[in-house]
Amino acid sequence: MRVRPSAPETAAPDRLTTRIVGEAMTKTMTRDRTNLDDRAPTIFGWAAALIAGGGLLYFWVMGAILILSGNGGQIQYLQDEPIWRTLYFAYPLVFVGAIVVGALLVALRRDVASIAVAGSPVVLAIVYYFASIHLRSF
Repeated sequence: MRVRPSAPETAAPDRLTTRIVGEAMTKTMTRDRTNLDDRAPTIFGWAAALIAGGGLLYFWVMGAILILSGNGGQIQYLQDEPIWRTLYFAYPLVFVGAIVVGALLVALRRDVASIAVAGSPVVLAIVYYFASIHLRSF
């Protein structure tokens, strides 16, 4: 008995069709791909992205309070140029925007792309930190 997948153009996009060819009979098995097991990695990826992004937002709020009150210490010296200050204060908008775009991608069933978009504020914050430290040394 041989098992071979059928041609992808004949199968529905949300169903996996497998044709089993035996000696005297041919039968087709079909199973759904739309169960919740396919979305479990998406849930865990989103949870990790939201926890990391929310943690950064928590520390961002503390830094913003220190900058705006003038009691920031070292963070006051890092924010003396307008471009770095603008990028710093843009983090909440980037975070909320990434959540909205990621949720739209989940609704469109683009799970891997939605995790990448939801986790992008964390990556962008790390890039911002290294850029603000290393580019200022030149």
